[in-house]
Amino acid sequence: RDAFEQVALFNSIDVDISGGQTPERVAGMQVTSEYFPTLQVQPLLGRTLILSDHDAKATRVAVISDGLWKRRFGADLAIVGKPMRLAGDTVVIAGVVPGDRTWPMNTDLWLPMRTALLNEDVRTRRDNMIFQSIARLGDDVPIEQARARVVAIADRVAVEHANSRKGWSTDLVPIREYVVEPEIRLGMFVLLIGVALVLLIACVNLANLLLARGTDRAREMAVRAALGASRVRLVRQLMTESLVLAVAGGAAGLLLARWLVRGLVAAAPPNLPMLESLGLDGAATVAAIAITLATAFAFGLLPAVAASLFHPAEALREGGRTDSTGRRTGRLREALVVAQIALAIVMLTGAGLMLRSFAHLLRVDPGVDVERVLTGRIALPARHRGEGPATQFFQRLTAALTASPGVEAAAATSFLPAAGTGFGLGRVFLLEGQPEPPASSDHAAQWNVVTPDFFRTLGIRVVRGRAFTPQDTAASTPVMVINETMARRVFGTGDPLGRRMRSWRDENVLREIVGVVSDVRYTGLADEERSLVYVPHAQDWWGLMIVTVRAHGSPASLAETLRREVARLDPDIAVADVATLESLAADTIAPHRFGALLLGVF
Repeated sequence: RDAFEQVALFNSIDVDISGGQTPERVAGMQVTSEYFPTLQVQPLLGRTLILSDHDAKATRVAVISDGLWKRRFGADLAIVGKPMRLAGDTVVIAGVVPGDRTWPMNTDLWLPMRTALLNEDVRTRRDNMIFQSIARLGDDVPIEQARARVVAIADRVAVEHANSRKGWSTDLVPIREYVVEPEIRLGMFVLLIGVALVLLIACVNLANLLLARGTDRAREMAVRAALGASRVRLVRQLMTESLVLAVAGGAAGLLLARWLVRGLVAAAPPNLPMLESLGLDGAATVAAIAITLATAFAFGLLPAVAASLFHPAEALREGGRTDSTGRRTGRLREALVVAQIALAIVMLTGAGLMLRSFAHLLRVDPGVDVERVLTGRIALPARHRGEGPATQFFQRLTAALTASPGVEAAAATSFLPAAGTGFGLGRVFLLEGQPEPPASSDHAAQWNVVTPDFFRTLGIRVVRGRAFTPQDTAASTPVMVINETMARRVFGTGDPLGRRMRSWRDENVLREIVGVVSDVRYTGLADEERSLVYVPHAQDWWGLMIVTVRAHGSPASLAETLRREVARLDPDIAVADVATLESLAADTIAPHRFGALLLGVF
């Protein structure tokens, strides 16, 4: 309370809305009651969440966004208090809030966080970072003071729970910096330099043209001087002409920008933060006016001063300027031409390097065969959760899909290669007999839960040992498959097959390594090599999975097949984000493509 006005916890989830229409997957969040006050969001209808909603025995309620209210409920003004089918269960709509005032802005539904329903291990472990937090600073509280406060709390927790929190700390990040990642800020800075270079080249070009025009106007300036005009007045007149030219160009630029910004939004990658707020606001207009005035000075001052440096008597003679003035102006023009060419070369070189880097990304092998693969996300409701029901659901679904016309193979995964969608769970591993840290060092890797036939469906090569089979069940020996990078980092040139490892801070089960597969780029084509561990879904069930279907022909034609087979198993389950793996992989380098496009145009 000495640093923050409000603090809230939240956890992002995907939920299925069903009943009366086709099931729809929406982005939702479990939040504490302080979430909406922290963001200072007032409801449009009804109320937001209150403390009693978080009680484990309270009636289940939900708050929805105005976008979902209009899209699915027809902007019903009497929506408050009505039931809604959510993941097969009934909840009551408590209120409607403006979605564009919340964060993250793509969220459509909020549920009360009921920590009492979590098991004791999840609630009490100090190394299980499953929630995110958002806070509003108190009035006149600098971020440095608040940062020192949370660091002190983290240090105290590290002392009280040395086994799990030693070496950990906490930091505060302004929400704008959190949303706009360093890579995006760097990209925007590069584009800003590109814009500045184009503007500077244009200014140098105009200055050169005005110098040439000043040579032709020498007699006019001489006449004005003979009539009593001072050099300062002549410079002022020429600067005024430059200002008129700059204002005309600035006005035309603003009008053109209002039209071009729509094309910019259309061409921008969908994951570009704050894309929906991109436009010409008051701040952008003021900046444009300031730049217009600066450019008038930049390209107008030098020609104006040069045009005023003459001898009136000689300028009035036939031939205009004196030889010395003409030589001086000529040297200035030559220098400006050199500067313009130099700036253009810098601009073209930068654009060329960026285009070459982008071309290199296009040639990257993702490690999977992205062609002819369709994907879709499925979140199982409570009635399908648990080791038996979840395993049976995905076994039946993949079997039905494999038997469908046009399907070559089908599988499910918790984390999709080449696209980075799903849940990339990081875990640390110890070899059998290896002592726990700090006595030794563990091995970090991504944990991926997959069904049998996953490697064949995605075209991932098994380079040693075997892939998973239907015989890898909860009752059989716990097994795992690792990738080549993991095998190299942990075993060097040794043979990993038959060796056993455990995720010692999580399930803590010794798993036998039965296979090694080729490396894949998981979070996109720009991803680096990483250690990967695969485990069979039957031995570690997950309710949120991504179904992958390899087609004999066009994968897009199987979208309806996927939805039909899911609906046949449970009509309340929605299939979200149906897309081809090829398009998802291309989306991972969309920011690079966008930057290369803009810089190339500049």
